[in-house]
Amino acid sequence: MSKAVSIIGFDTGLTHIAEAFNKPIASIWGSTVPELLGVQPYKIDKVLISGVDLSCRPCSKYGLAKCPRGHFKCMNEIDEKEIVDFCTE
Repeated sequence: MSKAVSIIGFDTGLTHIAEAFNKPIASIWGSTVPELLGVQPYKIDKVLISGVDLSCRPCSKYGLAKCPRGHFKCMNEIDEKEIVDFCTE
């Protein structure tokens, strides 16, 4: 982790460890949102919170195995280029 240039993750031990090393984090959010859980990246210099603004989001507090509406737009419509650009700046 200490040698990583940046981290792509979500609310897991991986991103918490990245915070400890003050690594840039692209935090990806699908069916839930960081504000709902209070676990967004904390006190780091460079962060991207990636998610899609949808009226059906958040659909759950911790995520679901299947999209209730059947389209899974919260993940399928995430801008991958934005994440790649963030990680390669």
